[in-house]
Amino acid sequence: CPERSLTCCAPRHLTPGTYRDNWLDAVEDGDIELRFRESEVREIRERYYYEDVTQSDLGEEWGVSQVLIGQIIRREVYSHVEDDLPEDLAPGRGREGALSNDDVREIRARSRTSDVTYAEIAKSYPVGRKMIGAIVRGNRYTNV
Repeated sequence: CPERSLTCCAPRHLTPGTYRDNWLDAVEDGDIELRFRESEVREIRERYYYEDVTQSDLGEEWGVSQVLIGQIIRREVYSHVEDDLPEDLAPGRGREGALSNDDVREIRARSRTSDVTYAEIAKSYPVGRKMIGAIVRGNRYTNV
């Protein structure tokens, strides 16, 4: 509504859009106050995806619950914040099929021959550190 009336439902005041569009309009208009800036959301996602840090650790560091951190990571909240992480993979997770058999062999070899963390290995592949650990332990990609 041009007069910012919360009860207005005049059809001429409506514009087509998704729930996300409406939510972003509310943020832009100041009707919703966000706890995190976009840069902070990206930092949380990237650190969880690439570093050896837990959701609880991040929650403690940022002064929020582990539940909220998990929602940020899974894009259940702050979904409007774009990042460079794979869209079809929740950070820290991965799907079988995201890696080739050669990738899996290389991951296992790197974990045995060098002093490198799972998070460091994950930077080279479209999966997170938890998937790297599952591959190394033989819980994923068991056929390779």
